[in-house]
Amino acid sequence: MLKPYDMLLGLALLHEKNMRQADAVQGWSGVLVQAADKRLLIEQGAIHEIITSAQITRVIDHRDWLVGLFGYEGTIIPMIELRTLLQPGLSSLGLKDRSLLVITQPGGPVGLLVDKVLGRRNYWSDDELSGFQTGTDGCSKISFLHKGQRIEVCDIERLANRLGVRKEAA
Repeated sequence: MLKPYDMLLGLALLHEKNMRQADAVQGWSGVLVQAADKRLLIEQGAIHEIITSAQITRVIDHRDWLVGLFGYEGTIIPMIELRTLLQPGLSSLGLKDRSLLVITQPGGPVGLLVDKVLGRRNYWSDDELSGFQTGTDGCSKISFLHKGQRIEVCDIERLANRLGVRKEAA
């Protein structure tokens, strides 16, 4: 039979091993969305709210991805259609059966219109991830393959810079 001291020592060693493993496992967590044929993982901390219907004011603008403006918590924010931003030339799907993610970023909130919210997801380095590439579309910092599907990891600061809505530090 183990003595209490031996049990405490064993628990301490097990805790230390678990802490080292937790530090070694890296990954990405967030909300997985579909925009055209791309899957994009957006950090959950950047998403303020997910809205299924919004009253928008359409704008006439040369940027196809700027769908309109809408009121959110007393502020007028731009609504960006992610599918036409990521793949210029695609036509809009309208607003029906789509989701709007209110994203907080350094320039203030912005709405991202996505085709579908696929759910919250964690991808860990031991999850059979492969095919790592650096982001090329101006919105993602890295992409990887998971079960044969390419997942782009969104970089909110890169996205804000691309949209021109990032405030510079004073």
